[in-house]
Amino acid sequence: MIVRKIKPEELKRTKELFATAFEFTYDNKDSAMKVYEDTVSSPKSREDDTPLNKYAAFEDDDKTMMSCLSVNSYEMNFDGNLTKMAGIGGVSSLPQYRRRGGIRGCFEKMLADLYEEKVDFSYLYPFSSVYYRKFGFEMGCFGKQCNYLLSMIPSFDLKDGYFVLVDESNRKQVLSDVKQLYEAWEVKYNSMIHNESYEYAFVTEANPYKNQEFTYLYYRGNRKPTAYFTIHKEMRDEGQIVVCTRLVYAEKEGLQGFLSLVKTMASDHVRVLFTIPACETMEYLVKEWSLGAFAENQMPLGMVRVVNVERVLKKAAYQGTGQLILGIKDSVLPQNNGSYWIRFTNGTLTAIERMPQDQLPQITMDIADFAHGIFRGFAEGEISDYDSVEILDQKVIQNGTLGQIFYPKKNFIMEYF
Repeated sequence: MIVRKIKPEELKRTKELFATAFEFTYDNKDSAMKVYEDTVSSPKSREDDTPLNKYAAFEDDDKTMMSCLSVNSYEMNFDGNLTKMAGIGGVSSLPQYRRRGGIRGCFEKMLADLYEEKVDFSYLYPFSSVYYRKFGFEMGCFGKQCNYLLSMIPSFDLKDGYFVLVDESNRKQVLSDVKQLYEAWEVKYNSMIHNESYEYAFVTEANPYKNQEFTYLYYRGNRKPTAYFTIHKEMRDEGQIVVCTRLVYAEKEGLQGFLSLVKTMASDHVRVLFTIPACETMEYLVKEWSLGAFAENQMPLGMVRVVNVERVLKKAAYQGTGQLILGIKDSVLPQNNGSYWIRFTNGTLTAIERMPQDQLPQITMDIADFAHGIFRGFAEGEISDYDSVEILDQKVIQNGTLGQIFYPKKNFIMEYF
């Protein structure tokens, strides 16, 4: 088996492979080179921007493609810093080549390259969390999916608030308002992507009358943008419902605006489904909790992997003053293996050193549990329950040092890849 990045003439084959693996239609009438040239000349996504940033596993003839995946480059927020993140998508194998190690080979080669390229994190949306945990990924963000009976939404006094439907007549004018709201969330939650033009296509290419996807902005006094959201209708067993695929809001007033708009649709819709960050609450807005009025469920939003432990430790935010010798085990990227002496004062990292191999750490964990702890944190007293975690010096429990490093953090992600 040979694993490498693809060549221009192989881009079309990755699309055919993906279509076959996931059983959807792909019009492959164009030649291989035309597919590549059209993608380069008119990119429509981040993936199109770097169409050769795909890894594939081939038979020994170096021609027969068995498996492939795509790597998309992002910047994302982590503890107040913009960090380099590789978003993984299009992970697929042809049925006849499954369980041949093609995907494993692609991940091992890809992660080694990302380490050398000084990438901090990798993120993906898994078909199986157990499978991707083998490569060092762990559950990343969670959302809170809310299901609200429209007739039970209370009436809110919006005072001078008003709504604008985004369409061809105003999409250029409202783009800055959308960016303002999004960028406030970008610095608030770990894992929020630093958006480029592609991520704002829902505004710049908005055509609600044709696509029946409606993006609204809600404003309060002096044209202050307070929320934006995208909704469409779906048919379910109970009837027609409103599905919100994108919701960003500024505090209580933004949510009130969103709920007020969808409440007006109660005559021909039953419920609204929407997702907010798991760390946020709806309790102050929900008045009726009985009669099937409101329900919420935890919703997994992908998995995260630390690519370079030392780089991430240098960018992490700490609490108070302390120090810790942390041992890391990484079976896929042995470059991360070893002990790290971390010292911080008043929340600021003052030093980090790789320790000699004979230096006994105070705590050890594998790369997946490290990703969990540094990215979204552990609840108090929870860390020792994880299988890979071994506490070698009880002082780190007694003096609270672990809670100064692996404390609970707010996280959310809105982009799929």
